[in-house]
Amino acid sequence: MVGALFLSSCTLAQTSGDSIIGQWYTEGCKAKFDFYRCNNEYKARMIPLEESDMVDSNNPVDSLKKRKPKLNGATTIYGLQYDPKQRRWLKGKVYNPENGKTYSCYCALKKEGTLFFRGFVGMAILGGSQIWTREACKEKKE
Repeated sequence: MVGALFLSSCTLAQTSGDSIIGQWYTEGCKAKFDFYRCNNEYKARMIPLEESDMVDSNNPVDSLKKRKPKLNGATTIYGLQYDPKQRRWLKGKVYNPENGKTYSCYCALKKEGTLFFRGFVGMAILGGSQIWTREACKEKKE
């Protein structure tokens, strides 16, 4: 009986952690991220919206600067671990192709159904945040 209760709580934690899975659009609609789970780690593939042919020219590794298939579909968020007590995905890394740097990150679902995403260097206070949405970006008017 105790084993069944333990198994049930593990399943519940995984189910609530899986709520991040799917597509999220960044502020300003520069990209969308497709989150998925690989074992106990959550990752996300980047799909650029403004520049679908985006190359990784700022990558510090020369062999990756002109990689194929470019950045469309590249896993740029990885290492996120869901913490059911904090209801956050913690200990992640995010690669920023705009400057070629990798940052620590965490995220949390907000009550209104948005995703709070924070990237930082060292301490979480030293970084920047965005609110992402599942709603597709509207076309920009020229």
